[in-house]
Amino acid sequence: MKRVLTLSFQHKVVLVLVLLINIPFFLTGYMVQGLIKDTILQEKGDKLIALAEILNSRLGEDGFDGILQRHNSMDLPREEKLKILNEALSGITDEVGKAAPNLGIGYYSRDLDAIVTYGPSDLFGHNIGLRLPPDHPGNIVMSTGKQMISSGTMVRGDAMNAMIPIKRQGRVIGYIWCNEPTVDILAQLNNTTRNFTTFMLFCVLVTVGLMLALSRRTLSGVSRIMNGVRAMRDDLSNRIEETSGELGEVARDINAMASDIEKANKETRRAVAVFQRVLSNVDAYVYVCDPTTKILVYVNEALQQLLSDREVLRGRVCHQALYGSDQPCPSCPQKHLFDENGKPIFTPHRWERHSAALDRDFLMTDRLIIWHDGRLLHMQASTDVTYRKTLAVAEAANQAQRAFLARMSHEIRTPMNGVLGMTRLAMRADPPPVQLEYLKKIQASAELLLGIINDVLDFSRIEAGKLAIEKHLFNLRDLVENIRELILPQVQDKKLSLVINLDDSVPHFAVGDGLRLSQVLLNLMSNAVKFTPAGEITLSMSARPVTAGSLRLICSVRDSGIGITMDQQSALFRPFSQADISTSRKFGGTGLGLSISKALVEGMGGAISVTSVEGRGSNFYFHVLLEPADLAGKAMERLEAQNRLWEQARYDGCKFLLVEDNLINQEIALSILDELGAETDIANNGAEGVRAFLAKDYDLILMDVRMPVLDGLEATRTIRASGKHDALAVPIVAMTANALREDRESSAQAGMNGHVAKPIDLNELKSVIYQHVKK
Repeated sequence: MKRVLTLSFQHKVVLVLVLLINIPFFLTGYMVQGLIKDTILQEKGDKLIALAEILNSRLGEDGFDGILQRHNSMDLPREEKLKILNEALSGITDEVGKAAPNLGIGYYSRDLDAIVTYGPSDLFGHNIGLRLPPDHPGNIVMSTGKQMISSGTMVRGDAMNAMIPIKRQGRVIGYIWCNEPTVDILAQLNNTTRNFTTFMLFCVLVTVGLMLALSRRTLSGVSRIMNGVRAMRDDLSNRIEETSGELGEVARDINAMASDIEKANKETRRAVAVFQRVLSNVDAYVYVCDPTTKILVYVNEALQQLLSDREVLRGRVCHQALYGSDQPCPSCPQKHLFDENGKPIFTPHRWERHSAALDRDFLMTDRLIIWHDGRLLHMQASTDVTYRKTLAVAEAANQAQRAFLARMSHEIRTPMNGVLGMTRLAMRADPPPVQLEYLKKIQASAELLLGIINDVLDFSRIEAGKLAIEKHLFNLRDLVENIRELILPQVQDKKLSLVINLDDSVPHFAVGDGLRLSQVLLNLMSNAVKFTPAGEITLSMSARPVTAGSLRLICSVRDSGIGITMDQQSALFRPFSQADISTSRKFGGTGLGLSISKALVEGMGGAISVTSVEGRGSNFYFHVLLEPADLAGKAMERLEAQNRLWEQARYDGCKFLLVEDNLINQEIALSILDELGAETDIANNGAEGVRAFLAKDYDLILMDVRMPVLDGLEATRTIRASGKHDALAVPIVAMTANALREDRESSAQAGMNGHVAKPIDLNELKSVIYQHVKK
């Protein structure tokens, strides 16, 4: 006969209690196991990040370039640079790699695009020089500039990899990693899981045994629990005496609950203390008071120090302690914190107040808050805003400075146009050789002065944050050829050698700001010629892709000139700085060129630096980011061939109108336009220009901007709105000394089609006329 298993009532109760107790126990165990796993992974990640930070600190403040510069190896091939960097850093990598078994640690150079070290060297040294695959997370670290912990297939295999970017002088130059095989981490996790599971089973067995042993006792100790509860009502530090059985469990639970309540009270007191410490360190004057009694409950340290000549403020009536008044303040902000029915308004009330005693302006913020003891209190925070007036004055000064520079630009460029224009006319009049030499020197001096003016204007735009970097398609190799043609006369005058090395990697066409790139190169080349008494000047250029849509152009200008000391190099790129005070006396210049070049290079996503030895020459090198444009190259070649037609274009039979109030500028412009074959009428101001346009048809109008009676902008608007049959079609070109970017925008907004700055550049004027006059 089959025996049926039966349980006594006591055993059933024990079984139910065991299940009820151990279900949350197992759930808790499951969560604790997950927490342990997360803790181990976090500990591993933190350890790896810490080791990577050690490597970063050991690299030095000047990074890889500093090591290369100290070894005079900046211009060596990539493999030689890697060898030098590996010799300098592998010892550090191996030393840190011995901190724990199975670690892999190393440096990666973004500029060299290669693994520099990988330690321990005896295990991973064969990886030196490798490039990262496109999907490697190290690329993300270098592009975002943020540290990262990633698990997966790395260079050494399946590993947990902690990576941090190497940042020097505001740019990411590479990254450092520290990794550990995933199999080692999993082994530690599995071992911890086994130990925890064993402990859980042991706890279950102990729980079952205790339940069986204690189930026989049911009611003993009830009186002790009741007495203990009564004692706890007045003092939570009291505890119920230990008892046995199920009631003992209840007693312990009640004791634990009392401990939790007491702990919560301590946490509340600690939170209030933290709140008070925060308010004591904020940049504001804060007090809390009872809106009913007007008693100050809290005063932060800043307000206490502001009123340091008075007694301790807390516990006193607010208007007496703060303002020394026996009567409530007529403008007490508390009236804004309650409605007419006395209902609290929790929306903050903000207002400004001037303190005559302190001669300061304050922004006051009042609000109702719930204090830790449940009371509804009034808190006021006052912030000193006197500095806003100072900022307003400073901004007005900046605006005045910009207006002054614009005005001075116009006033200086107008006579400069006369000087350069008349000099050009005089040189064309076939003067005697001696006079021709004088005229050439006048022209050179005037062009030098114009360059100084342009430097000052560029610097003012940089200071105002208005220096714009544009993107357009340009011929990179033609740009270098133009630089060579511009600098060659200076080189020949000093009997120097000029060497230009263009690597095969340099494309013919690219997308970027070709004008600004030319400005940087021309400035560096001019400086090299200026500071080189004898020897040679070398321009080197190479390129390499950075990402699919980005190209890094690397340029170097080397000379064999006077050189620069290490102390002088530190201030070289600052505004108005030169190597030493005698430099400006001997060689000239404003000291703005390198500062402007640095701003332009950084605006194009690059960096510039210098290596030099006094008496042995200097090497200025920089890189900028461009966009490749190989597909558009042939189209641009055809476009350039078409654009070259402006050089030989003539305008016989065309009728031009010149609106210009300056007689010298009229004479200069007329001589240029006569050379081009155009028939030109003159108007002496904007009003005369409008009348001339209404009376006659013109193929082109050249319009000055600043003129008496009616300025050029308003004259243009009047012409466009005149209703004449060609009012909207006739091309109007600004020919003005207003040369700032804002002036060009204003001209375009007024309806002008082009802009030529004074002093007039003949090629620029020819190009603009060719664009707008249809033959």
